[in-house]
Amino acid sequence: MTRRRSLVVFAAAAALLVLLNAVMYELYGREAQTVDAALDDRLTALGTTTARWLTLDTRDASAMLRALAGENRLDDAYLLDGGMQVVAGARTPPGVPLNLLRVDTDRLAAALDGRASVGDGYSIANKRVETAYFPVPGTGRVLALEAGAEYHAPAAGLRTT
Repeated sequence: MTRRRSLVVFAAAAALLVLLNAVMYELYGREAQTVDAALDDRLTALGTTTARWLTLDTRDASAMLRALAGENRLDDAYLLDGGMQVVAGARTPPGVPLNLLRVDTDRLAAALDGRASVGDGYSIANKRVETAYFPVPGTGRVLALEAGAEYHAPAAGLRTT
C-alpha cells in the first residue's frame, strides 16, 4: 500500500470517528432532555394527583405527605395556606411560617389563584432544588413539592455517563 493510500484510509477512518462522535453526542443530548422532561412530567403528575386527594381528606395530611416524599425521593412536600403558614408537611413542621428563601412568591401567588407551576426553586451549595406549586381546589391552600438531588439522580447519572 502506498503512502497516499494509507493517508486516505487514515483520513476516512478519522472522519468516520468524528461523525460517530457527533452522532453519539447528539443522542446523549436528546436523552438528557428526555429524562429531564420525564422527571418534570412525573413531578406534575404527583402534584396534581396529591392536590386532588387533599380535597377529599386532610385528616392526616402530614402522614400522606411523608409517604409521598419518601416514596418519590422528594426533599419535602408541604401544604400552605394563604398566609404562607405550613398546614401539613413531610419534613417542614406544621404551624410554622415558611422560610421565604425557599419560596418563589410569584409562583406561590399564582398557585393561590389556581395556576400550578413546576420550575427552578433554589440552590444550596450548587445543589439544585426544583419546586412545584399546585392549588388544592376549594380550600385556598397550595401543595408545594421540593425535588432535589435524589429526585434528579437519573438525570445526573446520565450526565456523568
